[in-house]
Amino acid sequence: DFAETFAVWLRPRSRWRQQYKDWPALSKLDYMDELMKGIDGSRPKVRCRATYEPLSQIRKTLRQHYHEKRLHYDDEWPDFYDHDLHKVFSDEKKYIHRNTAAGFLCRLRPELREVVADWTGAHSYTIDQILEDMIQRCRELKLRMVRSQQDTRCHIMIMVTVQLMDFMHRGYHRILPV
Repeated sequence: DFAETFAVWLRPRSRWRQQYKDWPALSKLDYMDELMKGIDGSRPKVRCRATYEPLSQIRKTLRQHYHEKRLHYDDEWPDFYDHDLHKVFSDEKKYIHRNTAAGFLCRLRPELREVVADWTGAHSYTIDQILEDMIQRCRELKLRMVRSQQDTRCHIMIMVTVQLMDFMHRGYHRILPV
């Protein structure tokens, strides 16, 4: 990414040309060098020195920051997997001794990625993001297996495919904070 390239290029007295002589990264560094020469001597477009949330005033941890972000984004996005997940799994107390839905999906994940990608032509990364969301949601809802593994496998294959088609139709997907 360009942040790392810029950091290498920016370092004072850096010998990046020699250090990265035979590396593919050299072309990015050369590009960065040309780009910066193009704006050399120009006045900055933003000259305001005001800071937004100065570091000296921040009192929360990264954990707190990301927790707040997660709450914010969870409020903005509907839990559109919940209804379908409850069709396949259950959170009823009588199933407490059954395998977790999240565990089942984790074990099935490689096969789901491969099969759904083969049938839809979608990139496996996209499918994996949908699966990650579903697994996370199963954990949050404390869902358990209800049906046989074979029956559940069939239902989940269909559900993932439907969710993927919905995602491809809308053109975006929910992104969970780290």
